[in-house]
Amino acid sequence: MADLRAHLVSPDPEERAYWMGALLREANTRDVWLFVTRAEVHDLWPRLVRYLGRARSMWAYLLGLPEPEWPPPEARHA
Repeated sequence: MADLRAHLVSPDPEERAYWMGALLREANTRDVWLFVTRAEVHDLWPRLVRYLGRARSMWAYLLGLPEPEWPPPEARHA
């Protein structure tokens, strides 16, 4: 748990997003709030979306955010 907490406060936003994504994917939704705040999730949302996998839509709904388009349009091949 100490390692996870350290990753979640890393100065590197990509590292924080990766580990927060793992937390949101794997932890029970009510346990997530023991580690991060709603504001932290909102702040990292643009980076975080790619790490959420199938949980992407659920978290968008729970946070009152628009459902992210996945894959993003710029990543699609013509």
